[in-house]
Amino acid sequence: MPSWGLIVEETCGYQDRRWEATHLGEFDGTRQQALTRLLKFAKTYEPAHPRLPKRRLVYEAADGYIVFVRGATETFHLRFSVAELVHDTYAPARPQGRPEPAAEPEDAVPANHGRRKS
Repeated sequence: MPSWGLIVEETCGYQDRRWEATHLGEFDGTRQQALTRLLKFAKTYEPAHPRLPKRRLVYEAADGYIVFVRGATETFHLRFSVAELVHDTYAPARPQGRPEPAAEPEDAVPANHGRRKS
């Protein structure tokens, strides 16, 4: 059975608004079951902004939900998505019937690709 990541992306900050993604957890089951679980998060997740939410609008999208949370002066939005896990460096046991992965090609992405420099 596939494993699905439950993910929320939200706008953070005031003057320097940026997107931040948070891994809410994993769900084993069908995609539809994962979306049903994700809807619970979309309805109840408490974002950092706005501090005093007045209204929440939840829209279904192709891969999850888009949520608008209106505050007293501004509206913030969040995107809730399901994503099927296709690779994990920690794999405790390989399920029956799944072959070992092929060796990485010569042009594989470098190990430090995408990491922030400290």
